[in-house]
Amino acid sequence: MFRGNKVANAEKYGAIGAILFSDPAEVAPNGTRNEDVYPNTVYMPPHGVQRGTLKNGDGDPLTPLYPSIPALWHSGSIEKVSLLFMHCFRCIFIQSECMYFQSRADGELPSIPVIPLSYSFAWELLSRMKGPAAPATWRGALNVTYNLGPGLNNNLKTTITVNGGLEVKDIPKIRYISPIGFRRIMNVVGYLTGSEEPDRYVILGNHYDAWTYGAQDPNSGTAALTEVIRATMQVVNETSWRPARTLMFAAWDAEEYGLIGSTEFVEEFSELLSRRTVAYINMDLIKGNQTIEVRSVPSLEDQVVQASMKVQNPRKDQYETMGPTVYDAWIHYSHDPTAAGLPLISVPDGGSDQKAFMEYLGVPVVDFSYVDADKHDTYPLYHTLYETPFTNEHLLDTDNFTVHRAVAQYWIELALRFADAPTLPYR
Repeated sequence: MFRGNKVANAEKYGAIGAILFSDPAEVAPNGTRNEDVYPNTVYMPPHGVQRGTLKNGDGDPLTPLYPSIPALWHSGSIEKVSLLFMHCFRCIFIQSECMYFQSRADGELPSIPVIPLSYSFAWELLSRMKGPAAPATWRGALNVTYNLGPGLNNNLKTTITVNGGLEVKDIPKIRYISPIGFRRIMNVVGYLTGSEEPDRYVILGNHYDAWTYGAQDPNSGTAALTEVIRATMQVVNETSWRPARTLMFAAWDAEEYGLIGSTEFVEEFSELLSRRTVAYINMDLIKGNQTIEVRSVPSLEDQVVQASMKVQNPRKDQYETMGPTVYDAWIHYSHDPTAAGLPLISVPDGGSDQKAFMEYLGVPVVDFSYVDADKHDTYPLYHTLYETPFTNEHLLDTDNFTVHRAVAQYWIELALRFADAPTLPYR
C-alpha cells in the first residue's frame, strides 16, 4: 500500500500522528547481519530510512486539471492592473489557499504529523508496546511481538518532534504571496524534428528530481536517457538520417512530490499533445539486473516484445541457460501463462510519469525498467541515503554498466519503431 494511503487511513480512523518504517521482512529478507545488508548486498541496513511523498493525487493540488503557471493569474505588473483585476487576482490566491486546505480535508494532503524511521528504531518502540498481539498478516521480521497497543510498558512516554517548515519563495511577477508558499519547478524538454511528420511526437520521458542522492531513482534512468540523446545526435551529425516523426525527450521535475512536472505539462499542452502524440515511453529507474519488466497498453505490446528481441542480454552469465537477448531473459523469468512464446506484460499503473499521458490524454504509453526476478514492489534501498554510485557500480550493474546500456538500447529501439514506421504499428 502506498504510504500516503496508510497515513490517510490512519487519520481517517482517529490517529493524531504516524510513524512509518520499512520492515526487514520486505527490505532485508535474508537477515539483518552486516553480511546480509548494504554495503555487502542490496538489502537495507538497520539504520536505513525510506522517505517519500504522502500526497494522494497528482499535480499541483492548488490547480487541479489546470496548469500551474503565473500567466493564468496575472497580466503585466500588479501596479498597472485595474482595481477590479486586483480584486480578482487576490481572489484567485484565496481560492488556491482554499484548495490547499480542501486537499487536506479530502485526504489528498496529510493533516497529522508523520515521521519515517529505521527498522532498528522501530524495534525500540515495538519491543515496548503493550496490548494484544497483531494478526499474523500484520507481523514482520523484527525479533519482537508485534503488539497493537495502546501504550508502552512501564507507562513509558514517547515524544515525536517533527522539525518541518513551510518555505515561502517569492516568484517574480507574483507580488501577493500566499502563506501556503510557492516553489518554482522546471521541466527540461528537447526534440529532434521529424523529416516527414514533424507534427507527430514520440516522447521519451524520465524525471530528474530525487529524494536523496538518487543514483537509482531517478539517475539510472536519467543516465540512460542522456545516452540515448547523445547517441541519437551523433548519428544525426554523422549521417543524413533523421526520424520520420519528431522525437521528444523530456526530463520531468517534482515527480517525487506527486508527478507534478509531467502532470502540469500535460495540463498546459493537453490539446496539442492529445492530437499529436504517437506514444509516450517512460523509464523511471533501474531496480535490478536480471530481467526487463514492461507495462504497456495492449495496442503497443507487439512492438514492446519485438524490440526486446533486438537488444543484447546485458548478463553474459545468462546466455547458456536463457539466451543472448533481453527477450530471452524476460520470457525465462516472466512468461505469459495464457500465450505461448510471450512474456508477461502488465497494464501501466500510476506510479510514474506515464500516468497523466495515459489517464488524462488517452495517449498510448509504455513504462519499463530492469528488475530482479523476486518482484519487489520497489527495491530495498528505495529512497534511502544508500542510493549512491557505489550501489549502482558494485551491487546492481557490476559489469561495466551493461544493464544501463541495454536499457538505453531498448528505449531507442522501441521509440524508433513508432518514429520511423511508414504506418503506425499499433495492434
